[in-house]
Amino acid sequence: MKLSPIAKVVALGGAILGIGVAVGVLTGIVAWGHAELVESNIKNGQVFALGDAPTQVQLTFSEHLNAQRSAIYVVLLGPNTLADQGDLTVKEEQMTISLQERKPGIYQIRWIAVAEEDAGVSEGTITFSIKE
Repeated sequence: MKLSPIAKVVALGGAILGIGVAVGVLTGIVAWGHAELVESNIKNGQVFALGDAPTQVQLTFSEHLNAQRSAIYVVLLGPNTLADQGDLTVKEEQMTISLQERKPGIYQIRWIAVAEEDAGVSEGTITFSIKE
């Protein structure tokens, strides 16, 4: 079957585009836009003495976050009650929320980060405990 000149150009363009995407994916040039957690003031599994327990959660991500769609919730496990004050602040790559009165127990930080640029979503949990 013989291709018309237009069909040849379209086929060649598609092949070049496909190769470009493949090279980008293989070399990491293409950014997929998920804001990754890069730093936290509380480490997963960390144990605090009651007097040394943090007063807030501060998470830093790899890119700017959408302030209206990103969130942090801190839950005291057992009674499963919210342990944050609901005063979430999102500024550029960072989310911060204050903790309520700290009590002994196991806590779970649940976060959702939505990238500002392309709305890529990532989420995770950090568990920590406070001992008397």
